[in-house]
Amino acid sequence: MRRSILTVVVAVMFAVVALPVSAQTAESQSQESVAPKTGAQMTFVTNSYDFGDIACKGGDVECTFEFVNDGDTPLVITRVVTSCSCTKAEYSKKPIPAGATSTIKIIYEPHKKEPGVFHKVIQIFTNTADKRKIVTVKGNSLDQEK
Repeated sequence: MRRSILTVVVAVMFAVVALPVSAQTAESQSQESVAPKTGAQMTFVTNSYDFGDIACKGGDVECTFEFVNDGDTPLVITRVVTSCSCTKAEYSKKPIPAGATSTIKIIYEPHKKEPGVFHKVIQIFTNTADKRKIVTVKGNSLDQEK
């Protein structure tokens, strides 16, 4: 009997302590979703691209990554670093205003690498809070022309 009463008392005490904490958490989460994002924000439509099978000697292939600055200050891309010399990036050096969209074009040169599966990482350094975003491209470079 004593154990049952002790268990009930502990459960009630836990509920009294946990209820305000969970209410505060829910309230702060709802405020976060309503609060505007401060600073520059870089949000990609997609952050990876698959070229599929491509010819090694068939010429360069390219794709475009679209993003939006959904923050409240201009977004500045300070530099873009590719994982190898066979991959290049083209992007605007001008600040992207809040609410505006822009693109980063990635060019892969398959003739600079041996045929086979490839996976390239592109790092984009910006003035956002997290400072760096990553996009990837992949595919399979075939020795014969497709």
